[in-house]
Amino acid sequence: MKKIAAVITAMVITVFLCTSAFAEQLTSRIEYNYTQNKFTISGENKTIGDFVTLEILSEGKNFDDYDYMDLLYLNQQTTSESEYKFEVKYKESSGIYNARLVSSQTGEKTDFKIMILSTTDMQKLYDALNNAAANDNRDEFSDIVNKNIAYLSSDADAKPVSDKELNNYFEYIKSNRLDIAKSAENTKIFNTFLIIEQLNDRKVSNINSIVERMYFKDEDIKAEYKKIADTEITQKYFTEKISGRSIKSIDDLDLRFKEALILTVAKYGNGYGELKSIVEKYGTAIDVTTVTSDNVYKKLVGKDYKDGKTFKAEFDKAIADSGKESGKGGGGKSSGGSVLNSSLSGIECETDAGTLTGETEKMHMPFDDIEGVDWASEAILALADKGIINGKAPNQFNPYDAITREEFVKILIGAMGYKPNDYLKNVFADADESDWFCKYINIAYDKGLVKGVGKDLFGVGENITREDMCVMLYNALKLKISNISDEVKVPFKDSDEISDYAKTAVGVLSEYGAINGVSEDEFQPKGNATRAQAAKVIYLVYDKLK
Repeated sequence: MKKIAAVITAMVITVFLCTSAFAEQLTSRIEYNYTQNKFTISGENKTIGDFVTLEILSEGKNFDDYDYMDLLYLNQQTTSESEYKFEVKYKESSGIYNARLVSSQTGEKTDFKIMILSTTDMQKLYDALNNAAANDNRDEFSDIVNKNIAYLSSDADAKPVSDKELNNYFEYIKSNRLDIAKSAENTKIFNTFLIIEQLNDRKVSNINSIVERMYFKDEDIKAEYKKIADTEITQKYFTEKISGRSIKSIDDLDLRFKEALILTVAKYGNGYGELKSIVEKYGTAIDVTTVTSDNVYKKLVGKDYKDGKTFKAEFDKAIADSGKESGKGGGGKSSGGSVLNSSLSGIECETDAGTLTGETEKMHMPFDDIEGVDWASEAILALADKGIINGKAPNQFNPYDAITREEFVKILIGAMGYKPNDYLKNVFADADESDWFCKYINIAYDKGLVKGVGKDLFGVGENITREDMCVMLYNALKLKISNISDEVKVPFKDSDEISDYAKTAVGVLSEYGAINGVSEDEFQPKGNATRAQAAKVIYLVYDKLK
C-alpha cells in the first residue's frame, strides 16, 4: 500500500474551516475486497452538496504530527442523496493506516484506522484457519485468530479473545470454509460470533450500536429492527430479550432475533396491528401460527413476556378464548374491542369482555399509576393502545411529570400517522443523529409544526409550556383542516400573559374544547404541561389529526 497514491487518478486539496466530530458509525462502513485489492468507505452526510474528503496517511504516521508529504491518499466527493462513497485501490502491501473523513462545509471530522492485508496474505490467513479447523486443532486456530484479529474483525483496537469465545466460530469454520471471494461477509460473520458470546454472557447493554456489524442470512431483518427499536427504551428491552439465550450458530441467532422482535413489538409496538404484522412475518421462529382475528392480538399488546414460549402460551390461550367468545349468543362476551365513548376519538381500545348484565367494559390497563387522573385516563389508555404513547417505565405512565418538547413532538407525530422513515435531515444544532428524538423533531420541523427556540436550536430537554403545546397542536390541525378559523377570542382572564404567537392557537383549541384552564378562567400559559395533559389534548382532536 506504500504506493497507493499512484493508482489514484485525482487528488484534490481542500482548506478546512473548523473541527468537531462525525458520527462514529461512519468508521464502521468499511468493506474490503481482497480479490480486487481495494476497499470501500461509505457513509451518510445529511448536507446535500457538501464536499467530503478522505485522507489516508503513510504507515506509521498520525494526524497529531503530519504534513502533506505524509499523505498517501487524498480525494474528495460531493454528497449526493445524503451519501458518499470512496473506492480505494491499493498495492500488495499489508499494514494498519490512519485515516480521516472531513466535511468541508462544517469542518466535522472523524479519525479511524484502515486494516489492509494483501490478497496473498489474506489467502494465507484463510488457508491457515481452514486447515486448523479441518484438523480439529483448536489451540492453533485460536493462536492464528488472535495474531490476526485486527484484520479478521476490521478493528485495529480489537483485543485477543478466549478459546471459549471462539468455540462456536471454530465449529462454524469446520463446516463453512473461508472463501476470499466473500471477504466482506467473512468479516461480519467473525464479528457476529464474538457478539453472540457477549450476548450469551449478558455483556451487551444496548445492541443498537453493533447491529450493523452483525451478519444475517436475511439482511432485511436489520431494517425491521431499526423500525421497531427506535428509542433507547425499546433498544434496551430488545437487548434484554436476546441476551442469555445460549445462541450457538447463525441460525440460532436468526431465530432469537426474530423472537426478540416479536416480544418488543408486543410490549412497545404501535398497537395490535403492528403485532399482527410482525407475527405474520416471524411467528414461525417461536412456533406461532398466524391467525386472522384482530381480537387475538388485542389481548396480547402492552404486556411483558419473559420469552417466546411465554408469548406462545398466551397466544394460544387468546385463540382459545376468542373461539369461546365468538360461539356465545346475544348478551354474551364481546369478541372484539369496543370503541371509546367519545365523538372525537375514533380510537379502538382493547377491552375485557363485559358481563351479562351489560356493565361497562373495562379497558386494558397497562399502567398502575393513572387511577388518580380520571379526567385523562381514557386518553392515556387509548393512545397507549395505538402505540402512540408509552410509559416511562414498565407499568408506569407518570402522569404528573412535566413533558419535554421532544417528548410531546413524538406523541404528536405518532398521532398524525407520520413514521420515523419520513425523516429527511437534521436541522437542529442541539440534536444528534443518534438521539432517539432526532427523527421526530425534524419531521415536525419539515411539516411546519415547530420552528425551535432560537437559531438552529429546538430546545431539547426543555419542558414544554402550555402555550407552546397549543401552538404545535394548532399547527398540526392546520395541516389537516383547510378552513380552520383563526378569528377566535381567548376566554381566559390571564390572556395578556399569553405570547402573541400563541394567542390564536390557545383560542382555537379552547373553542374546539381541546384545552381548559388550570382553573375556571385561568390558563397559565407559561406553566409546564404534564404528560397527562399532553395525552388529553391530543386525544380530544385525534380524529382530526389522522
